[in-house]
Amino acid sequence: MRIFSGLLPASLLFATTPLLAEQLCPSPPGQPAAYKIGLSQLSITPMNKLTIAGYGTYYGLPSATRMSHEGTHDPIFASTFWVETDTERALAIVSLDLVGISRPTVLRVEEEVKRTLGRSNVQVILSATHTHHAPDVLGLWGALPFFTGRDEPYMNFLEKSIVASIKSASDTARCSQVHWAETHKETDWHNYLPAGSEHEETITTLSFVDPLTQQSLGTLTQWAAHPTVLEANNNTISSDFPGAFRTAMGEFRDGIHIYVNGMLGASYIPLKDTDRRPDPFVNGDKDPDVTVGYEQQSFHGHDLAEKVNQALTLAAQPLQRPGLQWVEHPFQLPVTNARFKLAESLNIVEGRGISRGYVDTEITLVGLGELQLATLPGEMFPSGTGQIRGMLKAGARSQDPVMFLGIGNDWLGYLLSPAEYEDDKFSYHKGLSLERNAMDRIVKEYEKITAQPQR
Repeated sequence: MRIFSGLLPASLLFATTPLLAEQLCPSPPGQPAAYKIGLSQLSITPMNKLTIAGYGTYYGLPSATRMSHEGTHDPIFASTFWVETDTERALAIVSLDLVGISRPTVLRVEEEVKRTLGRSNVQVILSATHTHHAPDVLGLWGALPFFTGRDEPYMNFLEKSIVASIKSASDTARCSQVHWAETHKETDWHNYLPAGSEHEETITTLSFVDPLTQQSLGTLTQWAAHPTVLEANNNTISSDFPGAFRTAMGEFRDGIHIYVNGMLGASYIPLKDTDRRPDPFVNGDKDPDVTVGYEQQSFHGHDLAEKVNQALTLAAQPLQRPGLQWVEHPFQLPVTNARFKLAESLNIVEGRGISRGYVDTEITLVGLGELQLATLPGEMFPSGTGQIRGMLKAGARSQDPVMFLGIGNDWLGYLLSPAEYEDDKFSYHKGLSLERNAMDRIVKEYEKITAQPQR
């Protein structure tokens, strides 16, 4: 466990770190906290025709490979939120318009960021939006079972672009206040879960403003929904509804706008023919097989942006407490899924020792003032995030905001409860799960880091 605060996790959640280092943005007494914040957005759109990830087959089944032969409908991005509170620590959260990200990629990027910036005290979190219309960076959507979908030249381009995005955000960081708001986007979710099951309908958004002029510098928003408004007949590169969301937010507020997904298990927006809005990407390429999908993704992105803008206008409140802390907690999970092992043995996915019967992964818990951000190393079902949210909001923290960073620093497939794992309704999700108890094991790892005594 790597703790960067001088305190154990209980005090990370309940106290302000003793600030011994030089403060970069000190606030007058009685004023909201200020942080040094930078935002950047760099295109990771491929120039060549590549395998598209998300829909169709995975290893062990007949191929249904999709290629980006119809061009680019809307660009995909590496969008970075950079924050510092003092000279001792910095955090970079990068939202990637990709289906996932693997821990080996994260480790290489973090090492290169530290080398490029010349500092060792940077925590990097990469979080994939899970769009199903971007290059296959995991390898599972190639001409299987013998060929990976990963393209190594694109992977090299991607990693360099992520580092460049983080450096740009660091170089342009300025003193800012952070305002936050919560709202809800209720929808009759695709009926995978039984009636009355918990869903993550909460939208949590952060707004970054100049403390003197109150000018908007941008936003960071977390909801929880598969970006699968565009369906499998689309063969253009697209971020799906997050791209339309960012465009609409740009109409409402100045700055750079970032979208991250939270829990992703069993969260699919139902598609209605009447839910349409003109496509903002009028010059983008169009797949002739797509009829209303581009207008539908525009509708859902714009609808989300309207709710976020309204919440920030009517209910935003500033973070009051200074301080930035995190706990980086590595651990291992068993792997019983034979397909995962086969994929690694055939070099379809990047090697990480799965043949041993377990996989190294991590979770990270961040405290930014009273805000808590928690990574999820896969597509967790709401039965798991509900438990983690309950831990983070326990006691005096019940009114403080929580954000999840789905597919945060790793993609380990679906993370189901044991009951969901045994339910035939989730046979597809089970086929993309490490093992029966993966979700429960991750929840227990969060119990460990939130139950540590103060020292």
